[in-house]
Amino acid sequence: EKRYQEAVDAYLKADMLKPDHLWTLRHLATCYRQMKKFDAALEYYHRVETIQPENHNVLFYTASCLAEQKRYEDALQYFFKLDFLENNCMKAWRGIGWCSFISLKYEQAMKYYEKIIEHKPLAIDYMNAGHVAWVMGNIQKAAVLYGKAITACGTRERFLEMFHKDEEPLLKQGIREEDIPLMLDLL
Repeated sequence: EKRYQEAVDAYLKADMLKPDHLWTLRHLATCYRQMKKFDAALEYYHRVETIQPENHNVLFYTASCLAEQKRYEDALQYFFKLDFLENNCMKAWRGIGWCSFISLKYEQAMKYYEKIIEHKPLAIDYMNAGHVAWVMGNIQKAAVLYGKAITACGTRERFLEMFHKDEEPLLKQGIREEDIPLMLDLL
């Protein structure tokens, strides 16, 4: 029912009655993450991690919470661990690609987006790879990747909606604001 605060209150009582119960800790972490209280979520994910250090879901959500807090280097460590533990882990690759892009590690970002594109890419994968190509100065490759993103989205409008959400990160990576409409006209 998405009544996360009520659930947290109940789980906290359960944790007092039976401390460090794995099921309760995981649910507390999930509720806090859903409430976007990433500090609290991380506290519980770290407690779960001490019990299950190789739990793939815990590693992924810990990395995701760290990325939400803009702690990209820390998030990368968890995404890399997940990638090491799980073969062809697309969600780890996506996390590595995005955190690398934001952290100005463009070659690393492109390497992971290319791995994703070789397997089962989503529209967002083509778009993010396009972002990386663009900031690396390869406008032609960026346009091709954005074109594939439009096709995967089904409509140009859906692509533009996704693209506009990423304008701030693009500007922070050095793309000039006046170049954004020019790129979109290319498509």
